[in-house]
Amino acid sequence: MDAVNAIRGSSAFLALLRDEGVTHLFGNPGTTELPVMDALGRQTELPYVLGLQESVVIGMADGFGRATGQLTACNVHVAPGLGNAMGAIYNARYTGTPMIITAGQHEQGHGLTEPVLYAPLVPIAAPLVKWAVEITRLEDMPRIVRRAAKVAMTPPTGPVFLSLPGDVLNDEAGLDLTASTRVDTRTRPSDAAIEALAARLIDARNPAIIAGDEIVKGDALAEVGRLAELLGAAAWQQTIAFGAHFPSEHPCFMGALSRAQRQIRQALEPHDLLLFIGADVLRTSIASDISPLPPGAAIIQIGLLDIVFSLDSVITAVGMAEDVWVMVSAIVVAMGFMMIAAESVGRFVGNHPTVKMLALSFLLLIGMSLVADGFGQHIPKGYIYFAMGFSVFVEVLNLRQAKKGVTPVHLRGPEFPDEPEEDVAASP
Repeated sequence: MDAVNAIRGSSAFLALLRDEGVTHLFGNPGTTELPVMDALGRQTELPYVLGLQESVVIGMADGFGRATGQLTACNVHVAPGLGNAMGAIYNARYTGTPMIITAGQHEQGHGLTEPVLYAPLVPIAAPLVKWAVEITRLEDMPRIVRRAAKVAMTPPTGPVFLSLPGDVLNDEAGLDLTASTRVDTRTRPSDAAIEALAARLIDARNPAIIAGDEIVKGDALAEVGRLAELLGAAAWQQTIAFGAHFPSEHPCFMGALSRAQRQIRQALEPHDLLLFIGADVLRTSIASDISPLPPGAAIIQIGLLDIVFSLDSVITAVGMAEDVWVMVSAIVVAMGFMMIAAESVGRFVGNHPTVKMLALSFLLLIGMSLVADGFGQHIPKGYIYFAMGFSVFVEVLNLRQAKKGVTPVHLRGPEFPDEPEEDVAASP
C-alpha cells in the first residue's frame, strides 16, 4: 500500500462518520474505546458528547436525531454497556431513528481467553436493529460503515449496530474510503387511488383522524391540520405517542387516545371512518376482550409502515409514500377538485358509461396489485401506470369517434326474407 495514504482504523471510522453527515458522536467510553478517543483528540470536526450511562447515551442520540432528522452516531462500552443500552435501543427502533450504534470489542482472538466484560456483541444487538455486524478487517471498514449509514437512512429508518474490535481500530492501512450512497424510495399511489380515497372521505358522515409520529418526520403538521379542517374531522393522537403528532392548539384536536381498549372504543364509537396518518392502528399494552375498533368502521391508513393490527373491520389500503406531506397534499387537492367539479364530472360520467367501467377497472387493477403486495409479490408501478395510460388513450379515441356521430355499419339480412320456397321458383 502507498504509505502516504495510510490511515489508522479509528481515524478512518471518524472520517467515514463525518462524510455520512454525522455531526456529533455520543458515547460512554471504556478501555476498548481508547483508540476512538485517541482519534477524537486528534481532530476538531466531530465533537464528542459524553454520557455517564449507556441508556442515557442512546437517549441523547435518539433525541438529537429526531429533532434534527439527520443520521446520528453513538458508542457504548463492550457487552455490559450494550446491555445497559438495550432499553433505549428498543425505543429508537420504534421511533425509527436513523442511528449508527457502535461498541468497542476486545481484540480478535483475545476473546478466546474469556476476558472480563467479553461477550459476542452482534447476537445481543441483532433483535432490535435493522442490521448488525462486526468489522473483522480494516479493509472492510469503509464498505461496512457506508452500508450501515445507507440501511439506517432507508425508510423505514432505524438503528444499526457495528462491533469494533480493538485490533481493527489500531490497524493501519492504505484505504479508499469510497463515497456515500442513499436509496431513493419516494413514491405515491396512483391518481385513481387518490381520487377513490378522496371520494370515500367526502362520503363519510363523521370521519376522524388518528395522527402519528410519521407526520412529524414528514414535516406534514400543517398539511394534516388543513385536511382536518377540510373534512371537519376530529383529530386524535395515536395511542402510543412518541411526541406531539398534531398541533395541540388546533380546533380539531381532541387530545391523545388512551391505551385502554374500552376507552378507545368509547372515543371512536361515533365515527364511521378512521383515517390513520403516519400512525399505528391502535397499538395497546394490556390484553382485553374488548376490541378498540368500532364495529363496521372503515380504516384508511397512510404511512411508511403498512401495519394493520385488526382484521374485524373494513380495511381500505392506500399505499406507501416516503414523504407523508406529499400524500396528504394530494388528497387535499383531489378532495377540493371533487367538491368544486363533482356535478360536472358526475354528468360527464353519466353520459359516458364506458368511463365509469374504465374507472372501475382501474380500482380493480389497483386492488389486485395491493393484494399481490400483501402476499410478497411486488408488481412494478410502471406496468400499472402504462396499462392505465394505454386504457385512457383507447377510451379517448372511443369518445372522439362517438362524438363524430358516424353511422355504424349494419350487417345485411337474408336475400329473400320470409318468402316461401315455391314463390321463389314461380317468379319470372
